[in-house]
Amino acid sequence: QSFFLRYSPTERSTIRRALIHSSVRAVGIRTNGNIVATAFSVETDSHMGIYNLCVVPEFRRQGLGARLIRQIRAICPNK
Repeated sequence: QSFFLRYSPTERSTIRRALIHSSVRAVGIRTNGNIVATAFSVETDSHMGIYNLCVVPEFRRQGLGARLIRQIRAICPNK
C-alpha cells in the first residue's frame, strides 16, 4: 500500500506540486512497486531537518530507515 493512498488523486497531485516548488525533498524506497519507506528533508542555508520518516510495519528492522538517512545525507552532504 502507498503511504498516500488515503488521499484522493487530486490531493496527491497537489502534494507532488507543492514538493517540487519547495526546499522540501522526499525520498522513498519501493519494494515490488510499492512504497515501503519514506522521509522528508527540509533545508535552510545552514541546517537540514529530517521529518516524517516512516516504514511500513512489516518492513521495519531491515535497515530501511538508515538507508533513507543516507539518501538524504547524500542530497545534503554539507549539512
